[in-house]
Amino acid sequence: MTSGFIIGLMLGSIIISAVSGATFYFLFKNYIRRWKEKELSKEVDRALNAQRSIVKGQISEELFPMVSRRFGDVADFRFVGDPIDYVVFQGLSEQSDANIKINIKFVEVKTGSARLNLSEKLVKDAVENKRVSWEEVRL
Repeated sequence: MTSGFIIGLMLGSIIISAVSGATFYFLFKNYIRRWKEKELSKEVDRALNAQRSIVKGQISEELFPMVSRRFGDVADFRFVGDPIDYVVFQGLSEQSDANIKINIKFVEVKTGSARLNLSEKLVKDAVENKRVSWEEVRL
């Protein structure tokens, strides 16, 4: 073999390697870019869906007394917010005399698959086990 043939073979190998490497780099680079965009889009969608659920829950909490007559007159609702949403004084708005009996309910509004958090569970347990009392403070 002649030295020109060997040099040509080496140069050809170098050129083929360079072209293959560059092609692989650009294809891989585009694949990584598309993968990043796809994953970012998924994360944005997840975050937006979570935010929508939160906003939907907040709106539902605010509108609940007006759309539900389950606990009586909307005037009987008192918004607390944390750790529970409402205290409902059923019958208080109809206070015609001192002999009227009212019921007091603690109401937590949930939407979708939302569950009670620890604070809400503790309040629920206190109410269910009658660890509720009245105290008058005079200043």
